[in-house]
Amino acid sequence: MWNWLNANSGALGAITAALLICITAYYVYLTWRLLLENQELRQLSNRPEIALTLSLHEAHVNLIFLIIQNIGQGAAHNVRLTTDKPFRTSGSRDLAEIGPFKTGIGLLSPHQKIEVFLANAIDRYDELKTEPLGITAKWKDSSGKSFSRTFAVDFAEYENVSRIGEPPLYSIADSSEKIEKAISRLARGSSKIAVVVQTKEEHRRSNRAGLLMARLSGLSEADFDHVFAEVEAKVSKTEPTSDDNGVEEPEE
Repeated sequence: MWNWLNANSGALGAITAALLICITAYYVYLTWRLLLENQELRQLSNRPEIALTLSLHEAHVNLIFLIIQNIGQGAAHNVRLTTDKPFRTSGSRDLAEIGPFKTGIGLLSPHQKIEVFLANAIDRYDELKTEPLGITAKWKDSSGKSFSRTFAVDFAEYENVSRIGEPPLYSIADSSEKIEKAISRLARGSSKIAVVVQTKEEHRRSNRAGLLMARLSGLSEADFDHVFAEVEAKVSKTEPTSDDNGVEEPEE
């Protein structure tokens, strides 16, 4: 065995060197692939991505808005929007002549969004839902690389959509406005806080007495005299004739 190894040592050395070269080349290839993947991951992590979606107004579901949002991690530069056909908004102007569709968006930061009013669905929904609107968005990243994507805006997705209840922000705003008006009236002195110094039972009896007087004032004179006589008779039976010390109360 040793004699054979000694006789073929040159050939074995060459084979071993070739294997080492192949293994080294394979590791160099793997390192190169990992480097490319890391570069792609870094580019994707900093890549801007534009998304177009429809949104309904919080309080009025008939108002339809287009949401232009950068859902990527990098800033989108020179954003341009075009439609595949003329689209008339609720006014007489074409969509291509207003807002970002006309001037574009110079810079859209990550997670920043812009709302563009599209249409009022009242009396137009049957027309809107017949054919989706195609919108193409083009933008560039920080290095100048260009991107493009086409979206199909389908109004039929919101057919029979309704909203239950009032949005919380609108309820809070309405309550805050009422509180502000009440405080303003108090500050100007145009209204005063009612302070009740009676007990609950006394306050209730006072309110009932006032309600009774209001009703009695609507009676005729004869009916009023009749009711008054009955009340006087009832009161005279329940009123004491003397106090605790035996002193007679003076008569009216």
